[in-house]
Amino acid sequence: MNDKLISKPASTPAVTEQVPALWKPIQAVIELLTGVAASEPKDWYLSAGHVLQRIRGGHLTTTLMNEINAYRDKGRIKEDYFRTEQGQACLQQVLNALDNDSPDEIRFNAMKALLLVIASESMSSRDDVLPYELTRLSRQLSSTEVLIMTACYKLYITGEWRADQENKRQLLPLILDKSGLKFAEFVRLHVPYLQNKYLVELLTEIGNVHLRFKLTGLGMHLCEFIEAYHSERTETRGGSA
Repeated sequence: MNDKLISKPASTPAVTEQVPALWKPIQAVIELLTGVAASEPKDWYLSAGHVLQRIRGGHLTTTLMNEINAYRDKGRIKEDYFRTEQGQACLQQVLNALDNDSPDEIRFNAMKALLLVIASESMSSRDDVLPYELTRLSRQLSSTEVLIMTACYKLYITGEWRADQENKRQLLPLILDKSGLKFAEFVRLHVPYLQNKYLVELLTEIGNVHLRFKLTGLGMHLCEFIEAYHSERTETRGGSA
């Protein structure tokens, strides 16, 4: 047989080059939880189907760890928080989402905001049960659901639309304007999912041309945690200006 016809398997330098980068966020998590520097593993076995997911997840994990460390450096998160049961349970939910759910930026930012506010213990304590339940719930939300809830919360806070007041303006166009979704069909499609999670309460039938709904107490509380992160960042930027 002609040796020239026998070729060696092509190497995959792109994947190989990514290995050190993929290890860094995992190393950062280990150091956060244990306080001990982690050594790099000798062998990596990466399925081709998971390479992109791992790269994206690694990037988001690095972003998350950088912000957690920035909060700790500024004293907003206590050094021992992520060694508590609550801290590890909430962090694991977010890391599992990054590993398995492939969240986009909207979902990731919502989970990140919630985790950082919980970890700061500014709206809850490490002994509360609620933070972990909120973290689990946030992982179940789609990006569209996050946008709808955020729009509802902003309309309520600004007083532009409230279910307990006389409203001459229709809710649906306001939601579309605040969320950027553009099409009412997206809202009608996802509101039932929010209702099933007990995050919104329908005030009319879903097919009503003047669809009306409002955040439940649970939905409002979840939005308050997430918004607290954005409010704090706004205040920080304003103070440093």
